[in-house]
Amino acid sequence: MSGAAVRGLVPGVERLAVLRANAIGDLVVSLPALAALRTAYPGAQLTLIGDEWHRDLLAQRPGPWDRVVVGPRYPGLRGEPFDAEPGPDYEAFLVQQIAESYDLVVQLHGGGRTSNQVVQALKPRLSVGARTPEAPELDRWVPYPPDRHETLRCLEIVDLVGASITSIQDLAPRLAVTGQDLDESFSASASEVDVVVHLGANDSRRRWPVSSFAVLIERLTELGREVVLIGGAADRELVAELPAGVLPGCRDLVGRLTLGGTLGLLSRARLFVGNDSGPRHLAAAVGVPTVGIFWGPNRQTFGPLVGPHRAVTAYRTDCPRCGVERMACAHPDSVVAGVTVEEVLTAVADLHTG
Repeated sequence: MSGAAVRGLVPGVERLAVLRANAIGDLVVSLPALAALRTAYPGAQLTLIGDEWHRDLLAQRPGPWDRVVVGPRYPGLRGEPFDAEPGPDYEAFLVQQIAESYDLVVQLHGGGRTSNQVVQALKPRLSVGARTPEAPELDRWVPYPPDRHETLRCLEIVDLVGASITSIQDLAPRLAVTGQDLDESFSASASEVDVVVHLGANDSRRRWPVSSFAVLIERLTELGREVVLIGGAADRELVAELPAGVLPGCRDLVGRLTLGGTLGLLSRARLFVGNDSGPRHLAAAVGVPTVGIFWGPNRQTFGPLVGPHRAVTAYRTDCPRCGVERMACAHPDSVVAGVTVEEVLTAVADLHTG
């Protein structure tokens, strides 16, 4: 019998760990699975093994986790390339975490080529996760097809240990907003928050051109909508590309908020508009309607499943510069540049916000 055929609640689970040490969107789409695990194992201590930013954002935040542990520098984890060497913190991490004597470790970190190695090294009583054909087998596992939505993939994994959802609304991610989040957001901007716009995305190929955002902002302003710009310090370069006449009509908070403060600001907004990026996922997780600009394959794996959200999608799958299929090249050219301002404005109007 293969590990894929075994499922059901695991008896006697007192210590449970989940490995998910990647980016903001990756965390948010896994939240329904984390909530399902908490419901299935209400008495277990649930540890999220993530990155430093997970600890900073989540350690004092109500949620299905009891604590957050920073994972090691290891190939494929925390942004490390798959051909990297294990970091100097790896052995100390193993010693500390093996001593926790986990009853169950759940791997929600990709296809398992390297993440399953880490899970096995923790020596849990039972391990569970996904695997590609070349990845090590865990005690219970499901295959890792490349084009499945990440929320559904994570739920399929936790279903192996008896954790499931009961309503379609449980597919919506949820993050609590704290008083500290709100205090920081009001310190940055005490005015009402209408439309929040984010220009950035980690992958330049998924960025809508700044010139298109400029026209969108002008049109929103003409419609009487107030625009607030958000983003990290790296997004300052994109703000600098906006025409001089656009910025005076915006509140520019780019680089001025922590992730918690960003959550607080987003929770006060009527609408979010931006690329397929971490801030769009955060907006959805605090219940704000979103208009996201997606590349087709990413909409399939990270697009909204339920709720007041619209995904304006570009289905181009070849590089605009060299024509290589499915972007198997290093060129940074946008594959979503073909999305029109009118398409985005139609999605905004369709949500009837304001």
